[in-house]
Parts: sequence; C-alpha cells; structure tokens
Amino acid sequence: MKKYLFVRVVTTLLTFQVFGCTAEGLFPNCGNGQLELALGEECDGNQFPTSSFSCELHGFNEGYLLCSSSCEFDFSQCEGVGTCDPVANSGCSGGNACYFFPRSVRTNCVSVGAVELGLSCSLSSSCAPKLICIDYKCRNICAADEQCSNGEACIAAPGHPYGYCPY
Repeated sequence: MKKYLFVRVVTTLLTFQVFGCTAEGLFPNCGNGQLELALGEECDGNQFPTSSFSCELHGFNEGYLLCSSSCEFDFSQCEGVGTCDPVANSGCSGGNACYFFPRSVRTNCVSVGAVELGLSCSLSSSCAPKLICIDYKCRNICAADEQCSNGEACIAAPGHPYGYCPY
C-alpha cells in the first residue's frame, strides 16, 4: 500500500509539472482571443500588448504586425530594415537612436528611449541608446563577435549580430 501511494503521488506531481504544454503547442489557451502574457503568449488573435503592437516597434520601417496561430508575433507583413549600428549608436538622424530588436533580429532608427541600465523594460527602444532589452532588463549592447569592455564575451543568440554584456 505504501509503495503504491508513493508512486501515485509522484505520478500526480509529474502530471502537474508538464500541464502547460499541449499537443497543439506551448500555450494551452492560445486562440481564445484573450492575451495572456503571464502564460507566455506574445499575442492572441487581434490582441497585442500596447507596448509592442506595430512593426516599427520591432525594428521594421512599416507594415502590419500579425499574430500567428501559435500566439507568437508574425513579422511576414513587416517591411524595411534599418542599416544603423546600435553599439556605436550611429546611422540615425532627426534625434532618433539605433536599436537592435532581438525578437525580429532587426536594427532600426526610432525615438530615443529613457530607461537606464539595469532597469525594467519591455522593448529595446524603451531603453536609453547603446542598451538592449533582454529578459525585461536594459543591458549594455555588444557586437556578437566582440568582447565587452570588461573582457567578457558578448552573449548573443545563434545567428544574431548583437547581444548583451553579462554585467
């Protein structure tokens, strides 16, 4: 009896651990038309977070941001890529700053953000120039193939030209 009870408790606990995934995808409530950021959805149908509802806010020049059937941003209707350098903050005019947008892997010139190093952010463009929003914190941006000013390697996702310094 004790052995059966132990196995049953462990099985029940394991069942709860994997509850968030379904055969259809990562987000079990995806497609219900309600944006559930706490569950990891980026969008749901035509529901977007107010801080990231346009192509421009993801590094494109223009277009229409869509939501995929898996509740992730769909950039297929976004157009135009900036050619600026976010590490040097060069290549922009009109009071704009250069930002790298990790989700779309794009750079573009947009209005200057004001959130300082180490503070909370939602998009790279909300951070001050030469910073990048990673894990909802403004961090120092770096070129993926270069070292940071403290000698540590730049942390960048595979295929990304830019990353962040781990300090």
